[in-house]
Amino acid sequence: MIQNTATKPVVAVPGYSRLFRRGAIYYFRVVVPRELRSAIGKSEIVKSLRTANFNEAKRLVAFESADADGLFHSARVKLHRVKSPRREVSKLSDAEIHRLVMEWFIQIEKRSEDSWQNEGRHLALDERQEALENLGIEETALTAVWGDGGACQPIDASRDLDQFLSQRGIDCARDSAEYRKLTAVFHRGRIENVRRDIARIEGKPRPAEDLMFRDLSAYTLLSAAQDSITLGELLNRFLAYVQAKRSETTFSTYQTPARVMREVLGEATPLHSITRGSIDRLFDLLRNRPQNTSQRYRGLTTEQAISAAAARGDNLKLSPKSLENYYTNILAVFNFAVDEKLIAENPAKFRSLREQFRTRTVRKKALFSPEQLSQIFHSPVYERPFQIGDAHSGRFFVPLLALFHGFRCNEACQLYTEDVKQERGIPFLAIREEREDGSQCEKRLKNEASKRNVPIHPILLRAGFMEFVAERRRDSASPRLFLELPLGKTRRYSNPFSKWFTRYLRSIFDVKPAATFHSFRHHFRDALRAGRVGTYG
Repeated sequence: MIQNTATKPVVAVPGYSRLFRRGAIYYFRVVVPRELRSAIGKSEIVKSLRTANFNEAKRLVAFESADADGLFHSARVKLHRVKSPRREVSKLSDAEIHRLVMEWFIQIEKRSEDSWQNEGRHLALDERQEALENLGIEETALTAVWGDGGACQPIDASRDLDQFLSQRGIDCARDSAEYRKLTAVFHRGRIENVRRDIARIEGKPRPAEDLMFRDLSAYTLLSAAQDSITLGELLNRFLAYVQAKRSETTFSTYQTPARVMREVLGEATPLHSITRGSIDRLFDLLRNRPQNTSQRYRGLTTEQAISAAAARGDNLKLSPKSLENYYTNILAVFNFAVDEKLIAENPAKFRSLREQFRTRTVRKKALFSPEQLSQIFHSPVYERPFQIGDAHSGRFFVPLLALFHGFRCNEACQLYTEDVKQERGIPFLAIREEREDGSQCEKRLKNEASKRNVPIHPILLRAGFMEFVAERRRDSASPRLFLELPLGKTRRYSNPFSKWFTRYLRSIFDVKPAATFHSFRHHFRDALRAGRVGTYG
């Protein structure tokens, strides 16, 4: 507990290192790294999340945490004077060049709009007329085709282009095809900007005449977002979002793809500079990445592991399904960036790449045969009826809960006695993360849709389940239903239990069957579908 000068103490929320509560209100708090305190000007950051709702606080603290990490990164960059390398325009894709043009046009439109709001709307009538005449001359100079004998030469956009490329750290030879192409597009943008200035002064709505700039204005957020975030900052924000909104298992599946993206694409790489070519290189490396790299080639980057595997003659690569999962996860990262308006389009979302990783065969989930189910539920654990005081109550009831209710392993293992409830004479199980009083505990669900109330199957009632619950409620030392089931290293009860169940199946059948504990859930699903129950009807 952190004592505060305020009347109410600030209490840490278990499981969330940067989430605290003072009274009913949640707060974000993070200690500033010692080496950054002089640059940031404070030793810690504390901010009220202005909510008493825990789920909302989890969502908000994730974004505050990502912003703080971004602030720390920016401070480190300034502290060590890290500069982004200059880029050659010839190495940019057409899509990236288009984004650069959009950034520039938004920039000049913002200047024009600010000038109009601050000064232009206050011009006297004669001053407006003079401004319109000047803009008309500029428009003529931009659009007219002048002959060799003309009194003057048409305005071009080379000055705008040179200044913008210099700001962005991009080199482009003036005699190159790319420079000529960009000059032509910047010229079109300047014409569109002048015509919009005329419309502002005239006070007449004027639709965009150049379709390239139709959807862009001074208020488009694209430029600021693209210019302010790196890949590392995106990954921090995305992972914080996943951790707050998804299960721990789902969160863990993004760890390796995020690590590989940081290694290959570069954590400090500006997000908007990641092109299709960058993505192609990333997946070329993934195709050659050895299996279980983090265990078998501990401490090595992906490229180093590939070289080490080649030297050893190790030809074990990622399976097609693993590659498909990597592609799906990386696609999700960039989809998140698009949804957050950090980039205009997903650089990994193109058909030819998707087709490369789409597995052609859909494997049906393995199920137990009727004979195997009979063997399981006539095995030593079930050779006699359940008796109160049995030291292995979880081993007896958890498989039955999964088979007859469709529970995931962790959902059954983590039950509390207070989760067994009754309404209008019908006993049911409340599958939820929170305690009865609304407080949080170690229980976890896969997602929000997993929260549900499930009537207890008659098979469980006949097996003595309610009597067992009544006995457990007499134990005031722990609220858990299956007290003997341990919590795993991943903070889930399912990990130790599923490992025991796998060993148990092997002892029953001599060899491990294709079906697993999760197959019980699929048996339940198929039974619902066959009985035309609910959405399965």
